[in-house]
Amino acid sequence: MRAFIIFYGGGSILILSTYKTFYHAEITAGLKANGIKKFIAYEVDLDLCRERYDDHFDFISKYLGAKDDFRVLDYNGNHIFDTFSFEEMKETFKVTF
Repeated sequence: MRAFIIFYGGGSILILSTYKTFYHAEITAGLKANGIKKFIAYEVDLDLCRERYDDHFDFISKYLGAKDDFRVLDYNGNHIFDTFSFEEMKETFKVTF
């Protein structure tokens, strides 16, 4: 499992994903279907997400199952900004459709 903060025109979301790569067609298609057509994403440490989101992390992650999938862990941009520092953001992904 991996975690990504996605910054887009409407704010930011934090997602959990079981895909091996962020650039998987189903992730980008799911974001595009929800109106997110241009974004910058940063991977964040999964253990930090688990620690900072506690029970909510457990609740969301059990819906991912064994198959490839992704789920939104947090959609409150202000909360995401308060929860993670820029230093905790890892690899950068930039996408435009």
